[in-house]
Amino acid sequence: MSISELYESGVHKHNKGHYRNLLLLARADGSIDAKEEAILDEIGKKIGLSNEQISDIKKNPEKYPTFPPFGKEERIVRYINFIEVIKADGVLADAEINLLKKFGIALGFSSADVEKYFNEINRLLDEKHTEDEILAQLY
Repeated sequence: MSISELYESGVHKHNKGHYRNLLLLARADGSIDAKEEAILDEIGKKIGLSNEQISDIKKNPEKYPTFPPFGKEERIVRYINFIEVIKADGVLADAEINLLKKFGIALGFSSADVEKYFNEINRLLDEKHTEDEILAQLY
C-alpha cells in the first residue's frame, strides 16, 4: 500500500465505493456491454478516479468497501448514476432493477422513494436531461 493510499481522502474512498457499486449494477445482468463500459468510464473520470484505479476496481471490486453518502444531494446523484448505468445498454434487466432497489434502500431512501425516484429519473433521462437538471427537479 502506497503512502498516498494511506492518506487518501474520505471523499475519494467514497467515490471508489460508488464506482464499485456501479460496476456491480452493470454486471448484474451477467455481462457488461460496450455502452455500459463507456458510461462506467465516464462516471469514473467525473468522480475523480484515474484509469489505474478504474482498472483495479474492475479487477478486484471486493477490495473496495462502500461508504454511504451523508447528504441528500449526493445520495440522489449516486442514484442517478446507478440508473444511467443500467439504462446504458437499453435493457432494464430484472437483476439490475432488483439490485438498484437494494442500493436505493442502502442510500437511505424509503421503498416508496426508491420507486418514485426511479420513475422520475428514468423519465428525465429518456428526455435527455442532464444530471444537474435532474437534480434540480428532484432536490
